[in-house]
Amino acid sequence: MILKFEKIKDPLIKTLLLCFVVAAIPFKLNLGNLAIILALTYNVLFFEKGNFRKLTKGGFILPLLLFAFILISSIFSKNDYGIKRLDLEFLSLAVTLIVINFNFTKKNLSYIFKSFYFSNILSVTILLAIAFLGLINGGNISEVSFHNFTALFDQHPVFFSMYLSLALGISINTNLGLTKHQLIFGYLLLISGIIFCASKAVILFDLFAILTFCLLNSRRKHKAILLIFFVFSIVFINVPFLKKRFTEGLEFKKEIIDFHPTNDFSLKKRFSYDEKSNISDLELRYILAKIGLYHQIEDKKLIFGYGKGDSKDYLNYYLFSYNLGPNWFEDFNLHNQYLDILFNLGTLALIIFLIYLYYSIRIAFKRKDYNHIFFILFFSFVFLFDAPLTINKGIVFFYVFNAIFIFKELAFESNNFRYQRNSKPSWRL
Repeated sequence: MILKFEKIKDPLIKTLLLCFVVAAIPFKLNLGNLAIILALTYNVLFFEKGNFRKLTKGGFILPLLLFAFILISSIFSKNDYGIKRLDLEFLSLAVTLIVINFNFTKKNLSYIFKSFYFSNILSVTILLAIAFLGLINGGNISEVSFHNFTALFDQHPVFFSMYLSLALGISINTNLGLTKHQLIFGYLLLISGIIFCASKAVILFDLFAILTFCLLNSRRKHKAILLIFFVFSIVFINVPFLKKRFTEGLEFKKEIIDFHPTNDFSLKKRFSYDEKSNISDLELRYILAKIGLYHQIEDKKLIFGYGKGDSKDYLNYYLFSYNLGPNWFEDFNLHNQYLDILFNLGTLALIIFLIYLYYSIRIAFKRKDYNHIFFILFFSFVFLFDAPLTINKGIVFFYVFNAIFIFKELAFESNNFRYQRNSKPSWRL
């Protein structure tokens, strides 16, 4: 009966639903899930015939192949953990389908960017207000930053700072119709939120990206952004708690460098309580990578991995054998997206994922889309230190925006929004 009402097939509804999906990203999980369910249901019911050709593009085929690897690996795993996660893993395809059926115009795309930008402004304003109230009431910086800063929305601070970073990039590269004073106020809010999240990798990449951008663009407002970020960084990083995170987090002790995994229990290193208590963030990633790679090679699991359902049990077993668990690093992933895919699914799946990244990077640079360039290089860098695609928000954030950047170019080309090969790059939408 619904299908009989052609007026329901309104492009405005699809725009509003996709705006809802991106606007819900900084907030709680249940709001984001509601947005995806509504948008996916509508777009499946009213999928346009003209969009079926997009399903043959690399932006959909490559995530589909990766999901197929996850599905097969989960089915053939001894543990049902992988099967239980299939609804989570399907999010990559769900949000891509929503984007594929979207009617891309420059006006509609501006609505998407504005929705994401203002939702981040709203969310970070709420969190900053709570943080400053905590400081005024006698709290210290450690009680209102990092995990405590984003606790209200049940968000991981690293991922939340990534949302803020993209919102900052969009406000720099895109004409949002804001005045100069409104933009500067937005910069202050977003940069403050990024620093309160206290993610070393995100702050360092943002500083590098903004510095590069300002060198390429001589406009005064962009130099002001860099100045604001540097001043805020210097002030906040000298706060004892944050300074400790940056210094201790990058510490690398000689005994950690000398650590070598082995299958010989008589030679295995047994980490003591003090050693485990003093492992820095960088050292933990080094230990996890060495343990994961060594045992995967020794167990001859490089081609297909340990299986999506069984990999957690194998990794826990190996961590426990070095006295790194239980109750310490139990149920951890490898904190590296590339190694996590290799460990779970093997070399073939990792190659598909790397092809998808290359495909995205090639499109971004070919079209000189600076929002996309920032986004895909940002994720490629963060993937070295964390595994965002193991959680709901990370999957949705990465795949929905990467699909938007990929398929908007295809739509603009088909509507004669072609880029001139010899023209100067545009810093706008």
